Amino acid sequence: MTACRAVGTLVVVALAVSGCAVERSNHADRARTDLIGLSKAELFRCAGLPDDTQKVGDEEFLTYRNDLLTSGGVTIPIIGGGINFFDSKYCHATFVVRNGRAEALHFAGNASSPMAELDQCGYIVDTCIEHLDHVRAQAGRPVGAAELGAPPPETQTSAAPANTPETSAEKPSDKPASAPAKRRHARGLP
Repeated sequence: MTACRAVGTLVVVALAVSGCAVERSNHADRARTDLIGLSKAELFRCAGLPDDTQKVGDEEFLTYRNDLLTSGGVTIPIIGGGINFFDSKYCHATFVVRNGRAEALHFAGNASSPMAELDQCGYIVDTCIEHLDHVRAQAGRPVGAAELGAPPPETQTSAAPANTPETSAEKPSDKPASAPAKRRHARGLP
């Protein structure tokens, strides 16, 4: 009975861990399209500063690295070496930026886990995807990466009112601001 309980616990833990890896992998896959149009400033806010930056012509390449180096694992010896089942995983995510906006995202490395092709890459873009999802939920509408950090749409097109005599003259407030002013107002004093 105890052995069955231990095996059941291991299965539940394995499923929970693989579920996290699958979610990270899905975030990395979504990032290839959802983060296109993201401003360089917003990318820095959600992913941090890149590990490497290169400029070629009018394109800038921002590379983020996530390296998980393992020294352990299970190696099955065979003639001429062995097979390691827990090798080191890493991902290099490179954003191509032109005119201050992300145009493309490329992943490279040994990034996969079982059932999660881009597991290691998800660590790099998780915060950006979660931030985008949060903004979409608050807005109640689809929000593109290009809109992150921009003023809300209703304020982008509205102009400030001109200073006309009607708007520039101070109007007396019907409601006094402070508690002493409220007491004076209640007594009919100025």
